[in-house]
Amino acid sequence: MSTRLDQSAAFHIIQEQIDSAIDAPKCHKCGCLQQTVEALSATREGQSELAETLNRARQVFMPKEYDCLGCPVCDPAITANAFLEAHPEAGAKLDLCPTEQPDPR
Repeated sequence: MSTRLDQSAAFHIIQEQIDSAIDAPKCHKCGCLQQTVEALSATREGQSELAETLNRARQVFMPKEYDCLGCPVCDPAITANAFLEAHPEAGAKLDLCPTEQPDPR
């Protein structure tokens, strides 16, 4: 039995999380949202079934002021994880996170 997220469930999560980021003013000028939207836009899915959602997100973009605020819940990160789980081959090639790999503590 596969634990991989099916594409329908991933699509729902992605839409829900992008909508949440659209509703959060702090996300409008954050590199997390902007880079995730642009990365997903480069995929086949981003140019078809996700195109409308990604275009709505672009409409709230403001000039980027920071790459990451370290929010306890990051809607773009949840979006990216759902996409990667449903589309591992396409997702593996994407540059989704604007920050460097964290150092282990």
